[in-house]
Amino acid sequence: MQAYPIIVLVGPSGAGKTSLLLQMLSRFPNQTAAIKSKVTRSRRNEQDAVFYDFLSEPEFEHFRAEGRLFQTAHYAGHNYGCERKQTDAVVQQKIGLVVLVQQSVADFIAAGYKLVLVEIVPEGYIPRTENHRVAADQARNAVPLSYDYHITNSFAPGGFEHATDELTKIIRGLLNLTPTLR
Repeated sequence: MQAYPIIVLVGPSGAGKTSLLLQMLSRFPNQTAAIKSKVTRSRRNEQDAVFYDFLSEPEFEHFRAEGRLFQTAHYAGHNYGCERKQTDAVVQQKIGLVVLVQQSVADFIAAGYKLVLVEIVPEGYIPRTENHRVAADQARNAVPLSYDYHITNSFAPGGFEHATDELTKIIRGLLNLTPTLR
């Protein structure tokens, strides 16, 4: 039984979703936790460990064959997936935080999770047309969603701070509904 919701940040590549999520983990360390993905790609930086557990292809396929992954996606030649046991452990104790594409949101919904959907809308961000992530976003984001909140993340001075404050308000509102996490 899920005790706390999962806040899902959705938006195009480069919108600032990961940066916002890191800010929330920092502001609410005792009340929030990241929902981690199992991935077959290599580690890029230190913060990757916050979001990912790194597996070989055979390890990932073993997880999938055992039915331990309720959500999977293939992107840029690598597999990504969320494990029910790990996700359930987070939402029994804290508000979960995760960055997803629309199709993956549908998988979380189908798995029965209570979600708070937050669309991150970049303002002043111009994606490079040669960027493979832009084309991949368009293909992966074909599932229409009904968002609970929309946050504009402006790339103008003070824009990120404003977006951070808006997301903070959302979490504080959820904490008021779940007093055991205060």
